[in-house]
Amino acid sequence: MFVPEFPDLRIEPDAPQVFLGEELDTGWLLGAYRRGFFPWPDEDEDLNWWCPFERMVFSPQTYNPARRLQRALRQGQWQVSLDRSFQEIMQTCASIPRPGHGEGTWITSKLQGYYQELHEQGIAHSVEVRRDGHLVGGLYGLSLGSIFFGESMFSREPNGSKVALSVLLAHLREAGFDLFDAQVENSHLVSLGGEFMGRIAFLDRLEACLQKETRLGPWEMKPDFAQLAYPGGS
Repeated sequence: MFVPEFPDLRIEPDAPQVFLGEELDTGWLLGAYRRGFFPWPDEDEDLNWWCPFERMVFSPQTYNPARRLQRALRQGQWQVSLDRSFQEIMQTCASIPRPGHGEGTWITSKLQGYYQELHEQGIAHSVEVRRDGHLVGGLYGLSLGSIFFGESMFSREPNGSKVALSVLLAHLREAGFDLFDAQVENSHLVSLGGEFMGRIAFLDRLEACLQKETRLGPWEMKPDFAQLAYPGGS
């Protein structure tokens, strides 16, 4: 598989945060992520590769959700799984309405196909949140080394995406991951504890994360992990 060489923006600190390009396959996706780029087509489905000046990130090793959410997780109000419904999660992220932005139109059918290929290779993963058997939240993304790149999330009821993110971060912490890349700022991510990281600092952290081995294959969640992920508290 051909893996293109995207530019190292650490040696070009004033380079723009978006680059135009038409090439796209799994090789291009992996090459982009390894250099800190991610695809973000516009409304006309023109392909743009983004590497923002500021990144929104979470640290799995220090993340601590609100106590109310911790209590709810321990009470088992939701059923959380990993890699059980990747395609459904991705398609739901693409179709669910988003205030002020319509649907997730940047998640084109072509992109969905390539992420599905990466899922089958054991690189892309999903988190599913269900209540009484009904899908109420989730997210998907991909992992390389000790970094997880979050692509999109959704909620069909309050706390659906919060549960998905919190349980995934706990899973990443247990697996020794160092960073969760949430890509760009939005008010929801800020409310969940996302932090800003400058582009150069992010690219340095990314390089360190990529020195570690990528865990290939489907992810599995330990029994009762959602309840046990954040023990104690009031």
